[in-house]
Amino acid sequence: MMPVLRALTSAPGAGSIRGQQSWWGRWWLPVAAWTVVVVYSVHALASLYGRPEALRFEDLHVYTGSLNFLREGRNPYDFQASNGDPFTYPPAALLLFLPLMLLDLPQAELVWTVVTFILTGLLAWVTMRALRSALRLSVGVPLVTLVLLWSAPLQSNLRFGQVSILIVLLCAVDLFRRVPGKLSGLLIGVAAAVKLTPLIFIAWLLFCRRWREAAVAMTAFVGSSVVAAVLWPAVSERYWLHDVAVIGRIGDLSLGGNQSLQGVLLRSGATEPATLHALWVALSICIAILSFYRARVIALESRVLATCVIGCAGLLVSPVSWSHHQVWTVLAGVAMLTQTGRLVRSGGAVTLVLMLLSPSQLPGYGAVGLTWLWQNGRALIEVVIAALLPLRPRQPLEEGPGRRPADYGHETTTPEGAAGRMSELHVGL
Repeated sequence: MMPVLRALTSAPGAGSIRGQQSWWGRWWLPVAAWTVVVVYSVHALASLYGRPEALRFEDLHVYTGSLNFLREGRNPYDFQASNGDPFTYPPAALLLFLPLMLLDLPQAELVWTVVTFILTGLLAWVTMRALRSALRLSVGVPLVTLVLLWSAPLQSNLRFGQVSILIVLLCAVDLFRRVPGKLSGLLIGVAAAVKLTPLIFIAWLLFCRRWREAAVAMTAFVGSSVVAAVLWPAVSERYWLHDVAVIGRIGDLSLGGNQSLQGVLLRSGATEPATLHALWVALSICIAILSFYRARVIALESRVLATCVIGCAGLLVSPVSWSHHQVWTVLAGVAMLTQTGRLVRSGGAVTLVLMLLSPSQLPGYGAVGLTWLWQNGRALIEVVIAALLPLRPRQPLEEGPGRRPADYGHETTTPEGAAGRMSELHVGL
């Protein structure tokens, strides 16, 4: 872990002597890093298939079982897996899962797992491309891939056969500006049609007056939902007019894996429905507003960290944020390590420790007070990321060849104008 942290926190400009090094001097570290990733991936795969059959790919079995119901002419929202889990996603998610019908279950499990590994590497590449880090891509990508694979969210994605890593990747590709200008927002809308939590990114685009991108995202969201409604009208009617509001279908929200505000409130004793709802709504509004303002300022220095701020806010305000949802928190830790302020970088290290270790592995777990802290630690660090990160960048925005300011506002920002707007927004908050 410590070599990873040291590598990610290298000061800009460090290691720029690679042109003076031999071929082996330049490539031994990338080769070693990718070797570690491959070895760890094989170990993770062996551990996954070493689990009892009933304790692996539970969510993937929900996807395939729902598709079987659909093929038989039954409503997929009536499906329940052997462990009692129902299908809870929007109808458009079925469009994404349709290719699974071409495979038998063991094939689907293996293909899904391999694709999850590939998507993790792609997410690491997209993230490192967008970060202004001194670490070259050939080293940074495998290091971030390893951090992601080691983290609780990816372990959960692999174990359950979850789709969450794809949802994060779609939003990251879009918000890290890897999508052509006219199509910007498209992938966010598609992701939101599969899982509703990315809708917070559309709200943020509207807050930043990025009207065209918000319109593209909403069009993609509505369009995907309409296609599903045309194909399966009864299924769509069931979801949008009934099941979407039945939060209890998601599971026991008081479980420690749910690191949303609602989960923290339930574990803190706020079980009376009216009180719980009032506190959840009030806190969610505060978190959302704070994160929107702060992310717009943070974006002037780091587009990646700003996106992660909104992603963490989405995790908090959602009724449920299971471990496999919390990929944004890991990316936030990585992004914080590349910043210049010591406080932010220390926060990044703490974030990664919380995301790489289970609460029971943390010191003092089981002691009075500390147990509650560690059980809710990931939600609390998400509150810090979403609402309490320092606003003022520690150094002026630097732009390299072909780069533009990481502005999330509605107008083009020069470095000088960015500094002025940062000051104004800081005073306003």
